[in-house]
Amino acid sequence: FPVGDLLVFAFYNPSSYRWDLMRTNGTAAGTTRVVQVPARIESLTSAGGFAWYVTQGVVWCSNATASGTLALTASSVLTPADLKATGGLLFFTAVEAGVGREPWMSDGTVAGTRRLADFEPGEGSSRLLAVTLHHGTPYLLLQNAQGRFLVKTDGTPAGTVKVADAPGATWLVSRGGALLFDLTGYSATGEPANRPPQVTREAAFARIYGEASG
Repeated sequence: FPVGDLLVFAFYNPSSYRWDLMRTNGTAAGTTRVVQVPARIESLTSAGGFAWYVTQGVVWCSNATASGTLALTASSVLTPADLKATGGLLFFTAVEAGVGREPWMSDGTVAGTRRLADFEPGEGSSRLLAVTLHHGTPYLLLQNAQGRFLVKTDGTPAGTVKVADAPGATWLVSRGGALLFDLTGYSATGEPANRPPQVTREAAFARIYGEASG
């Protein structure tokens, strides 16, 4: 995964029976270990000059240096998953005591790592499917027991709000001034579809553009 001009990757070292976080500039001499990791790296992604990974149930952030590699979540934050990075920010889901799996965000600092919302109060959970920046604002595609829906956030719980339902959506992208996602759960009449997909391109674009701009 790219971090600046470098690539960062996970490597299992059979001689030490340990995992390493590695960096490379594409040459043998420029391929070195960043840090030794205590257990298998379960997830790895990058954005905005940072690599993000999970090991032993903890989210870590690295700028491809040993001194710039730090743990972001505490032991009370359980089973982080669904890591997706955009615009120098990491979005993921995690579980806390009394709270099901819900969306979190990190800016690469401990203070800037927080739960964004509890869309399913109690033990209910929300799954993170996709994330993108639209006019500088992060938008998240989530799914819970009520279905799939679109959320925008300013990085705070108060500024994290649901903006639209997105039945059957699987992707999310900002293109040509509009926020686009698929609507395989709708027929051309707007009723639930019996077989996917039945939305014309023109109708889907109009509906999506109107919801996003409103």
